Amino acid sequence: SHCIKGEILISSRQDFSPNASTYYEKIEVSKFGKLLIETAWLPDSNGEMHKPYDLTLDDLPESFVRDERLADQLDMNRKKKVFAKLAEEAGISETNLKLAKRIEESDPEIREKIEVLLQGEDNPSRQQKIPFAEALSKTFSAPGKPPSNDGMGDGGSTSNPSRRREKTQENIASAIESESELGERFTLGLRKKWKGKDDEVRVNFVEWYSGQWQICEKTFTQRNGEPYFEGLYLVSRINAEWLDRVGNVLCLCAEHSARFQFGPKEVDEDIIHQVLQLKVEAEGGDGHPAIRMKLCGDPIEIEFAEKHLIDLQEMIKVSQTEE
Repeated sequence: SHCIKGEILISSRQDFSPNASTYYEKIEVSKFGKLLIETAWLPDSNGEMHKPYDLTLDDLPESFVRDERLADQLDMNRKKKVFAKLAEEAGISETNLKLAKRIEESDPEIREKIEVLLQGEDNPSRQQKIPFAEALSKTFSAPGKPPSNDGMGDGGSTSNPSRRREKTQENIASAIESESELGERFTLGLRKKWKGKDDEVRVNFVEWYSGQWQICEKTFTQRNGEPYFEGLYLVSRINAEWLDRVGNVLCLCAEHSARFQFGPKEVDEDIIHQVLQLKVEAEGGDGHPAIRMKLCGDPIEIEFAEKHLIDLQEMIKVSQTEE
């Protein structure tokens, strides 16, 4: 079955680095596989021949071995998979999707009654998108809560190390004994896959900052010769495709990226005003445009390259015009 189709990795670099300008995966069907998938050669329980994708395993003659992997490679159960994928993309269960189909096929009078019942309910598909400027303000304003404990732990010490070692050994031995077979440690299923991030963002950060982080202005060279940095999206690119551009991303170290995502953030001055009042040097700026805030209680500056700043400012301006 592995000769029917498989996953091919495409990269513009010989070492297949994920940082390559071209890097993606695709499913490739072999000539042998195409012949099997597109030809009516597989019998149903009555002996009539079909293309594999028109059958399910339950449709096969009783004498046939039910091989799930082979069935998947041959695109069997395609109708069931399409239905499951539609349900996943719609964010609802297959049961509710079937119900929706029944409603669509029902009398207009019944559909009208259902519509009346649903009036007043929140409908996510009709909610307005959060404007970029508003979402950006929320990103920079996330005050923290008091610690959930008094910080008076035991420091990980133990008063009876012998007993501790004994119990630990027992737990490890039990885990090894109950270890699952390799094939039981994963499940196959449909997965929603978003478009990949814009490679131009990473290229720009290398060019503008040499990979140096915008807060601590450091970096290090990875084994592949590339500078290390993390691109943190200020407003999730899932909200809209146009948000996947460099103005919506910060070039940070791993620590500050984690702090920015999960730590408390405070700004004394409205962040939108801060960003828009910054000027590049040719417009009278001081050559070091930066916004100021508190991150995890520490005052910091996020310094911008001029091209980076301009992209962020124009994103804000355009989004405010569209409101």
